[in-house]
Amino acid sequence: MKKTLLTLTAALWISLTASHALEVENLRSEYRVNPVGIDVAKPRLSWVLEDDERGQRQSAYQILVASTPEILAKDQGDLWDSGKVEGDRSVQVEYAGKPLESDADCHWKVRVWDAEGEVSDWSAPAQFVTGKMKPEDWQGQWIGASEDLSHSAVYLQKKVALEKPVVRATVFFSGLGFSELSIDGKKVGDYVIGPGFTTYNKRAPYLAFDVTDRFKSPGEHRLDVTLADGWYGLSKDPWVHQFEKRPYVDKPKLLLNLHLQHADGTETVIASDAGWQWSRGEITKSWIVQEDIDLRAKARDWKPVAVVKGPEGRLVHQKEPPNR
Repeated sequence: MKKTLLTLTAALWISLTASHALEVENLRSEYRVNPVGIDVAKPRLSWVLEDDERGQRQSAYQILVASTPEILAKDQGDLWDSGKVEGDRSVQVEYAGKPLESDADCHWKVRVWDAEGEVSDWSAPAQFVTGKMKPEDWQGQWIGASEDLSHSAVYLQKKVALEKPVVRATVFFSGLGFSELSIDGKKVGDYVIGPGFTTYNKRAPYLAFDVTDRFKSPGEHRLDVTLADGWYGLSKDPWVHQFEKRPYVDKPKLLLNLHLQHADGTETVIASDAGWQWSRGEITKSWIVQEDIDLRAKARDWKPVAVVKGPEGRLVHQKEPPNR
């Protein structure tokens, strides 16, 4: 009986000890889970602690950031190894590693030490993809329709022929005022009415997406972008409350960079330029208080685009959650 009691006591102690292991969860970069398009030099990282023991706390942490998941799996950080940092901070921890390049995969994880100095397991890996870190990293030109469309939507198109397989694809685009991108007829992203409204002579937001799954095989692919006025292409009307007098107001326009990385290590960049085409289409009127659709009017009368002047504002990745 005594032996049985000791065995049960030992089993209970082991169980309680195991349940007290501090776990690190809910890793976020710039407040988002695995974001694409982070364009700040020192992204802020955060995590959440989980433990069954009341009053448990973090006494130190260590962050690893690596350029590939394989390096991170070896518990190495070729971009940043913070080492053991004393303290309980778990939010807004600034990245302090090597300078980040544009369109770079950054894989990271963290472990912590509890109040008794016991170290946790490494967290599950998280990831963020950088955006355009410098203005000069953008390629191509701003483009738009070569005619005044009087609030009709602008349909832009580019066909590309790829000879080599694609292993990674990221697209960055700013379509002002509102825009939708489709690849081979399928919309990119789950947002509606984007990018967000802002003061375009100070900043112009762009969106970023991983589109690797759209390029599973070589051959011809089609990029389609629909542009609408939004709060950028306004004209005089009682509904807009004189917003048409804002210094940034202009016709809808697009700047797009599609980065395609191939298995042989080379890269193809598809950028908006004079080689694109435009057409009117089924959205015959689209602005902030009205949209008219004529399903008979498919985009088909393709013409060369106009290369236009971009907004005065600095291009920045949209940080706000998208409208859905």
